[in-house]
Amino acid sequence: MLINFKLAPLDTIAASAKPGQPGLNWFALTEGEYWIELGESTLFEYSEGTWPDGRRHCRYKVARLHEDLMGMLPSILEPVPASLVPYLSGERAAACWEAWTSWCDRHAGELGEGHALELEEALLALTSGRQHLAGYLAQPTRFVSWSDETNVHFAWDNRHDTMHGQQLWTAQYGQFHLARRDFIEEVQTFHTRLMDQMAERVEQVLAGALSPEIRIDIDYLVREQARRYEAFHDALNQEAQTNWQIVEAAIEEIMAPAVVR
Repeated sequence: MLINFKLAPLDTIAASAKPGQPGLNWFALTEGEYWIELGESTLFEYSEGTWPDGRRHCRYKVARLHEDLMGMLPSILEPVPASLVPYLSGERAAACWEAWTSWCDRHAGELGEGHALELEEALLALTSGRQHLAGYLAQPTRFVSWSDETNVHFAWDNRHDTMHGQQLWTAQYGQFHLARRDFIEEVQTFHTRLMDQMAERVEQVLAGALSPEIRIDIDYLVREQARRYEAFHDALNQEAQTNWQIVEAAIEEIMAPAVVR
């Protein structure tokens, strides 16, 4: 299975709720561990010797990974022209952003104006929805995902993330791809598993599994479960429409040698 998770026991989550503080909501009830298996590599897996509290995988709200993937899905499934793929990851991508910094230095007086904003928006259009930064983690693992007409591709570079002098993540650098239909099926399976397990959890809460001292809005919890259940269908039916000509023109301008005046 590509996208894996394990929800924390309900009593463990309940134990973290303190009287007098905001109660638990649907998002908070998804506390758990998650990881993504890409061939022989596993994203969100800590290297041996760096496991926080003995945990092998990232621990956070599983709903956050779900939100990220649902939000990224339309962009991931929009095929990227082959000429622009090198600017998504690796040395060419790093060189592009370095060139953008140099461009900004040379045109400092123009920043915030029309053309500079257009160039920045064009650069962000390439990575937006395809770059996963996990900025909510103290030390995030990062990956980029995109597709062509046949496959969905992943690339990651976490070589600079260390803890106590050791590499933090087992998946330090690499790439992986799978067929588009298989990727969609994996995302749908992840969505369905999370929704099914959360439906059971909501039923437990409705049956009184939590202490009366824990504040929780039952009506909101039920509505949120129903809303989240539609997330995959909604994401799959959205279509990203990037103007690739504008992106390519912006990169060409940014990467062009500086003119000495």
